[in-house]
Amino acid sequence: MTRVTDIRDFKREFQNRTFFTIREEVKTCDLREETWPSFDCADLNYDVGQSGYSKDGCFVSDPAKFQQSGYWDYASLPDAEIKQIKATLPLLQKSVLHTTTSFEFHFGSVDGQWRLLFAKLISPCSA
Repeated sequence: MTRVTDIRDFKREFQNRTFFTIREEVKTCDLREETWPSFDCADLNYDVGQSGYSKDGCFVSDPAKFQQSGYWDYASLPDAEIKQIKATLPLLQKSVLHTTTSFEFHFGSVDGQWRLLFAKLISPCSA
């Protein structure tokens, strides 16, 4: 887990790419407001176009699953950053999943404007 204060300075571990190269991977996002599909690593095969999800697409849902996930507790972060994460979690209002890439984007309102507060950009079966 990485704390980013200026997204322009962030480099993704994969090929040292900027955050903005995501637009090359997330070409379309026809949002459907429904419960996110289930995921199984055994069903993942990028070579044949299998995302590992029970259904493919771009889904928007409430952020409860991410808020309760506790990823930050296993990220070797300083206590101050974990406290900041936990203070930010209640601000989340919507979460978006793009199954083709497994990217998750978690949005909330800050000072009356929608902000991307968390992005989960991992390969789901890499652990």
